[in-house]
Amino acid sequence: MNRAFDVIIIGGGASGCSTAMQLSLRGRSVLVLDKAQFGSGSTGQAAGLGGQLRSNPSETRLLMEGIKVVREMERKLNQKIFTKTGSLHVAATEDRALELRDFVKSGKAIGFEIELVDREFAKSRLPCMQTDDLIEFCYCATDGHFAPSELLSGYMRIARDAGATLLSDTLVEDIMIEGGRVKGIQTADETFFAPVVVNAAGPWSYLVAELTQTPMAAATLGHYYLVTEPSSDVPIAPTDAAIRDRANRIYSRPEMGGVLVGSYEQEPVEYSMEALPEDFQMSEIRIQRDNLNVALLIEAASQRFPFINERTPMSV
Repeated sequence: MNRAFDVIIIGGGASGCSTAMQLSLRGRSVLVLDKAQFGSGSTGQAAGLGGQLRSNPSETRLLMEGIKVVREMERKLNQKIFTKTGSLHVAATEDRALELRDFVKSGKAIGFEIELVDREFAKSRLPCMQTDDLIEFCYCATDGHFAPSELLSGYMRIARDAGATLLSDTLVEDIMIEGGRVKGIQTADETFFAPVVVNAAGPWSYLVAELTQTPMAAATLGHYYLVTEPSSDVPIAPTDAAIRDRANRIYSRPEMGGVLVGSYEQEPVEYSMEALPEDFQMSEIRIQRDNLNVALLIEAASQRFPFINERTPMSV
């Protein structure tokens, strides 16, 4: 195996593998390592939202370009990764309504497809949504959601085809520094060399930074979302719009005939990654339905989707 590369990437999630894809397509030799299976961290648990609108126009442009990249990946792989549903941003207060109007102006100024819409249109795009308390709506027609596993596998496939080397179950134990410059990394069994090392370790990134005695301001926060089971009483179409509801601190999108609803927790649980066992897998986390944050999520979801309550069949 080659042990010298242009770039070494630590972390085999969406960030690490998309970086590997882009660098490999530009002719760089790339090695990606993950201490477990690729996508076993936060990528594998992601809600997959594909919203582009941000308060900063530069961020919105970047996300617009990201959708174009995924569309090109779909063409190249002949594989569906992104579902375009459009998304609604809603306002229940005049302050939030003013914010939405400003978003529409700034979005239009950079060529982003966004419009203020009326209640009737919003209801037609998401019939299961309760709208009585809302006073303003805007609609982003090109938004949607990703299938996280398909997105990751697409990054990996294109990167490999372009020459990247991907190693799973390979823990980086040290980052070698000489003369103030990175020289490579060490695992339990091998030493690999590169003048550039990318830290894409997600929740573990601050621990990777510590290998170079570099403090990194980072916090690993627990996040919750629920997915309702399909119901003939409340049909959810795969093309129903996503929604972002700041007043209730929730977002949602369609998922397998039900609706996925996540929360922006006011008091999220913080985790210390070094305190977790070495074989910790996020996919093995099981959340109890009587968890306080889950209860708050269900309560918030019910304000926008009245058919959701504690007895609704769902997974969390």
